Amino acid sequence: MSKIFTYNQFLIQKYIDHPNFAKYKSEHFDEWYPIYRNYPLEGWGDYPIKDTRVSIFASSVWFYDRSQTIPHYLNIHNDSPIPKLKPFSKTFAQICSERAKELIDTGEKINLFWSGGLDSTNAFFCLHKLKPKDQLKVYLTYDTIVESGNFFDKYIKENYEYDLSIPKPPGEQIWDDGIILNGSAADQAFGVPYGITKDNIDKPFTNYINEKDYEFVKPVLDKFPVPVKTYLEFKWFLSFVFKYTPGKRIIYFGRNIRPSQKVTPFYDTEDFQLWSMLNQEPKLLNDDLSTFKWPLRNLIYENSGEKNYAYNKKKNNSNYSIYNPDWLVSTIDEKVNCYNWKEWSSL
Repeated sequence: MSKIFTYNQFLIQKYIDHPNFAKYKSEHFDEWYPIYRNYPLEGWGDYPIKDTRVSIFASSVWFYDRSQTIPHYLNIHNDSPIPKLKPFSKTFAQICSERAKELIDTGEKINLFWSGGLDSTNAFFCLHKLKPKDQLKVYLTYDTIVESGNFFDKYIKENYEYDLSIPKPPGEQIWDDGIILNGSAADQAFGVPYGITKDNIDKPFTNYINEKDYEFVKPVLDKFPVPVKTYLEFKWFLSFVFKYTPGKRIIYFGRNIRPSQKVTPFYDTEDFQLWSMLNQEPKLLNDDLSTFKWPLRNLIYENSGEKNYAYNKKKNNSNYSIYNPDWLVSTIDEKVNCYNWKEWSSL
């Protein structure tokens, strides 16, 4: 059965009544589509969003409860259920090392989308440590070089095949067959601390959300396998539960992926999720937000020796592509099928 894989939340409201969407509407459509619009659970409106925080749930990606407690108005392909807890003691560094080896052991070409941000840079150095040489190709833009300093000249230019370009619309990008790797799902493992300050970071989250929001999210919190108490934990929970699935599918926004290309977010594994839920290591030091993603920063330093980047790099809105405002929806059956609004309307 064909399902929705990902969609353009800013455009879908204009076409949701098109006959082609009929078979993709869930049994909850009549009840829940108005809720998604009016709450709002998604950042409805023109892109770019002027204010993505119109509710605590709305953001720059669509909303999906992967615990499936809150229904979706569309039939969404769910390949990311929340893992069940089990005894677990791996460190972040150990998981990253095992992940890099797992990818290299496939023997397939690894096409890394390197934005220059912390997440994809850590993925690069974990692979680089294992000396994949001819197996690794790095895709980057001039913005990557601006964001990462001398890393391109020092580590990539003379060592790996690469594709350096200006950011392009998705339809103009040409990638090799093999594994398509990026840094997605790291933000969901660590959380995104928007709105977190030193004054609220360790306070009860119920101090900072209204009663309507609390009652809405309470059924999900009640089923969630680990307790959520502080405001920082709550912000992580929102990202881990509601943004995980759309976040890891960002690479599909407006793109047709060939069956010979395996999209593989580096951090999308059960081990990373278990580590995230069980708080194996502190995600920051002494409530200091400048140390956020501390285990990842430590690992970059350990694998590269680049101290200034590892401990001073700030989060930017890193992306490899230009957003395509005409892309409407991608469906999945045997493969993912991408449609802009004109193509969808003419099916």
